[in-house]
Parts: sequence; C-alpha cells; structure tokens
Amino acid sequence: MAGKAFALLGPTASGKSHLAIEIAERAPVEIVSMDSAQVYRGLDIGTAKPSAEERRRVPHHLVDLLDADRSYSTGRWRADAIAAIRQILAKGRVPLIVGGTMLYYRALVGGLDVLPQADPGVRAEIDADAAARGWPALHAELDRVDPKSARRISPGDTQRILRPPTPCGRNRSSNQMLICTNFAPITPTSGSLAAQSRSKLIVVRRTTSKSPIA
Repeated sequence: MAGKAFALLGPTASGKSHLAIEIAERAPVEIVSMDSAQVYRGLDIGTAKPSAEERRRVPHHLVDLLDADRSYSTGRWRADAIAAIRQILAKGRVPLIVGGTMLYYRALVGGLDVLPQADPGVRAEIDADAAARGWPALHAELDRVDPKSARRISPGDTQRILRPPTPCGRNRSSNQMLICTNFAPITPTSGSLAAQSRSKLIVVRRTTSKSPIA
C-alpha cells in the first residue's frame, strides 16, 4: 500500500467513521477528514465528529482546525489535505480520506480552476446597493452582463446573485458588475492529487444511509 491514499465516502451517520477506526486499528492508517463541518471547533452535534477518545486511539487530520466564525474554502481544504497526505506518506503510513463533502473530493482528485479571491469591499458595496435598490434590481443588472447566470438564479436568491460579480468587482464609473472569465483551468494531469502528492487515490468503499455499517 506504499504511496497510495484511500478514500471512504458516504453521507453523515452511514458508519464511515466507525469503519475507518476499525481499519486504522488493524493497519498503519491515519485518517484525513473530508467534512466541511468537522473542520470547525465546537460543531460537535450533528456532524458525527470523532470523539476525543477516538482521536487518541487513531491519528485524525483536518478536524477542529478553526473557530466557527472563520471562513474556510474548498481550495484551502484541498491544500491542507494534500499537505496532510504527504506528511502521512512521509512517515511510511497510509492516508485514509473519510467524509461526505463531495465538493472537497472532486477538488482533491480533479483540481480547481484558478479564480481570483472575492473582494470583501466589493461584496459590502453590493450589499449596500441591494439595500438601497433591492435585490430584483441587482438581478436585472446581472441579467444584462451575464444572462446565463441570471436564467438559473432566482431574483430572490441573494447568495447566488452575489457570487458571479464579486470575483472581479464592479465598474465604479458605470456602477455595473464585471464578470471575470479569463481564468486558467488546472487539468487533472497538473492539478490532481496524484500529480501533486505522487500518490494514487483509491476509493475503497462508498456507504449509503440506506445500508449503514454496523
């Protein structure tokens, strides 16, 4: 199993953590959490976070990384996961990625497109504009500059109305949104887990809530 990373995927409360600990007690495995809630300290209810006793028995990575009022992106998780996998492999042990946040999984194995970070100042400006003119007006503005996004986003969906314009900001002279399209994709060959960590990712089991593991 040298140089290989394994993944155990499935929804919350399907038995993944229990099975992962059983595997780790029989093999030189360390667990890498792939859960968007377990990264936060204090979010212990409803997240199936491993207990302190379980974490003493088996090394866990990417659990309780930051306070719940801090932001944590898919890109940051991917970088942290690759670093953890490299660290585990360097010790001659086996990384077992366990979780159900499939966006994280897709980012890990397929890479992410390179996009500019959202500007908090621009977001605050759009929020203020929405408070003054209303979200339907901003949706109409989005329809002028990005009709494709406007067709799939409801005029009342404020979070998604915010997302398309914030990466590149607004034209302050015309007060119109600017849509950024000149990003460079990371291909699987250059940005995948295998390319970045020189390990092979193997999905060992996919669990479902209809067939939980005892």
